[in-house]
Amino acid sequence: MFKDDRYKEAMPIVNVSGGKDSTALCLHLMENGFTQNDFIRVFADTGWEHQHTYDHLDELEKTLGKIHRVKKDIPVKPENLEKVREIEEMLGFESPMARQILNNNFFSNSFAKWCTRILKIEPIKVFLEDMQDEHGEVINLVGIRAEESAKRSTFTEWEYTDGFDCWTHRPLLTWTFEDVIAIHQRFGMTPNHLYLNGYNRVGCYPCINTSKKEIMLLSDERVAVIRKLEEFANEGKKEGDKIAAFFRSKKASIPFMRIDTVMNWARGEEHGLLGFLQQFSDQDLDLFVDDDPSCVRWGMCNIEAPLK
Repeated sequence: MFKDDRYKEAMPIVNVSGGKDSTALCLHLMENGFTQNDFIRVFADTGWEHQHTYDHLDELEKTLGKIHRVKKDIPVKPENLEKVREIEEMLGFESPMARQILNNNFFSNSFAKWCTRILKIEPIKVFLEDMQDEHGEVINLVGIRAEESAKRSTFTEWEYTDGFDCWTHRPLLTWTFEDVIAIHQRFGMTPNHLYLNGYNRVGCYPCINTSKKEIMLLSDERVAVIRKLEEFANEGKKEGDKIAAFFRSKKASIPFMRIDTVMNWARGEEHGLLGFLQQFSDQDLDLFVDDDPSCVRWGMCNIEAPLK
């Protein structure tokens, strides 16, 4: 796999998310003889992660080596300076996601999904260009697995990515979840604690495509941040204007849903608007239905990893 001729003259660069698959990819490289100096690790920071993910990245560096942190510079509009200051104080860190929400006066959603392009792809593209200037050819490695979704099952192991002007390699495409667990265990690695507390995915807390169960797991502190962002983004809007809300379905018949409505709906409370929403399936609402994640699968239920 790594004996492909494309590796002879190119520097491998792994997109590290703080999740299980990108970690497994780095460990897979190391099992195949790569040292920390033989590949580069980069994390695109949206400023919308759980603190456990940032802490886990620090822990990963002890095994994987330095993880470069890249972040999109989002200029703050003068009228938003105080709002941004308040939101980032609530979060505890600078947040390109919050800044872009306030610049746009709406959240990334199914009709206008700007978050991945602006906050992840664009800073990674700049980083790859810098690495090409320094190392010549590079290979963009991602830990995508086919079993994760129908869309990912159509991906190929190798693909030339014009936007990055380099080859993208997906070495774990045929791996199973059990393969990912096994390589963590071989290295004695504990996964991101989010997995041990009921989450199926990490990265963006929460993602606009999160599951109903993961919505229920949101901390009161993050719900308060989203509620405040909704309040700020709706200032000055007139009657009839589309509201800025955390969730928007792909179905035009389903209204925008603010975070409090989403939380109550996820908990199964039925009254008023929520009663109307109950007629739609989870798929209609674009909130993925996940099997209950369990630390049993990791063999780590004895590990105390409470979320703060």
